[in-house]
Amino acid sequence: MGLLQIVHLETNEADADLVGAELKNSALVRVRTLAELSTELVRPVDIVLADSGAPSSRGLAALALARDKAPDAAFIFISGTSDPGVVTESLRAGATDFVPKTHPAKLIVAIRRVIREARTQRDLENARRELLRHVELLDLANDAIVISDAQGKISYWNRGAERLYGWSREDATGREVHGLLLTGPPETLAAVLETLQAAHHWEGQIEQVRRDGSVTTVSTGWTLQGSDAAAFLPQLSVDVTNRIAAEEALRRSEERYRRFVDEDLTGNLIVQPDDTIVTCKPRLRSHLRFRVETCGRDRSRRLRPRPAAPRRARCFSAHERNQPSVRAIVASGYLEPSMRTEILRAGVVDTVQKPYDFRELIERIRSIIGEPEPEEDRQPSLF
Repeated sequence: MGLLQIVHLETNEADADLVGAELKNSALVRVRTLAELSTELVRPVDIVLADSGAPSSRGLAALALARDKAPDAAFIFISGTSDPGVVTESLRAGATDFVPKTHPAKLIVAIRRVIREARTQRDLENARRELLRHVELLDLANDAIVISDAQGKISYWNRGAERLYGWSREDATGREVHGLLLTGPPETLAAVLETLQAAHHWEGQIEQVRRDGSVTTVSTGWTLQGSDAAAFLPQLSVDVTNRIAAEEALRRSEERYRRFVDEDLTGNLIVQPDDTIVTCKPRLRSHLRFRVETCGRDRSRRLRPRPAAPRRARCFSAHERNQPSVRAIVASGYLEPSMRTEILRAGVVDTVQKPYDFRELIERIRSIIGEPEPEEDRQPSLF
């Protein structure tokens, strides 16, 4: 910080010299008239000193001029009197301090106090501006941000909270947060508050009620700052009602699809490139009389068509009961004669080209494994 910029309004030479001696380490400028004072106040000034003596209106006029042209500058009256009435009148008029001429050393003390107060005020103003900037940033957030005290009284409510809950900042501020939002159910809220007191943090999903009465599920995080009466609780919440509904709809859709696949009258079997059975539908398994453990096991014989083949063969295989050998029928959309010959040489007993009749395919498989058609299957078939 540079030298203090001080302007001293004084007509008495001796008094001016006395003040100058006390403030020799500052940038002190002495003026004799209000016009000169007005000229000096055009530039930045830290402190204005003036005589409040006769005529008294001159001192008050200097104070009014300083407040008009340099409102941030401190104003100290220096007077030959210490009459309490004069002091009170000066301070009520807006003076920062009052120093009697009979105690010039108090002027230094008063100036130091003024400097400390000015620095404190400047820091508070900077902090206020920074806080306002942060508040503006918080208002830009899509998430709902709510801050309450230890008793749950809302002290901050951002624009995201207004959008989510429907309550304006003016309506919500000062209300009890859980009473306003009907956070619950009650037993869940009690457990959350207990965890919050023990760990000072909780996050999860909980239900709250909007202003229009609709129930919303929020994913929220609460952090308790402090443990005494001055503690406060920031809450950051995101509406996940639609996401949960979408997840539930997807689960129901997958369940319907699973039931459809399980109950589908057509049979299918999914085989990996290494000929490992991945999925065998229950309907196909029952018709082929596979044991459940058959699905998912490697077949003892693997069929690998030539790399140049236009399409890989897809194989239906069945373990014959009490027999270690594997017999298979290959179903393919297209089989070249050379490829069919290679497959038959590999031990496959027959091939079928699509499209094929599923019942005919089942009967051919049963004939291969030497199993007669069950009585119940001799009734009119659904295939």
